Amino acid sequence: MERTWWTSPTWKTWCTATSWLQNSFRRALPCVGSQARDAFHITNDEPIPFWAFMSRILTGLNYDPPKYHIPYWLAYYLALFLSLLLWLLSPLVTVKPTFTPMRVALAGTFHYYSCERAKRDMGYKPVVSLDEAIARTLQSYPHLRRAKA
Repeated sequence: MERTWWTSPTWKTWCTATSWLQNSFRRALPCVGSQARDAFHITNDEPIPFWAFMSRILTGLNYDPPKYHIPYWLAYYLALFLSLLLWLLSPLVTVKPTFTPMRVALAGTFHYYSCERAKRDMGYKPVVSLDEAIARTLQSYPHLRRAKA
């Protein structure tokens, strides 16, 4: 079968997300009058640390999960030192680092957003579990999967 954009897993995932979003808006409309100025966090209500999530993605793509743990403060100061060094060398050479203090801060901070208010005020409940979402994501990116040896 010829692969086209409308048969690709990415397109199907996008369509699923779009239809879920439309249904969510439809369900939220009755609340618009009283909640019009409020912002809601819409999550799957299953908090997970960043590196635990990344390990699940990596193992799902047949890669090894991270083996070594570097303390956050050490990684941050190494990135800061690298940024300072590159700033000093900027008149001689231009390098765009990927290891920056901001990326270390984002990867090393536990982000948790509560959807309790959305559940209480709009009757929200997650449609897809975290396990199902990860499985669907992995199916959408077969080209990133490492071939088993």
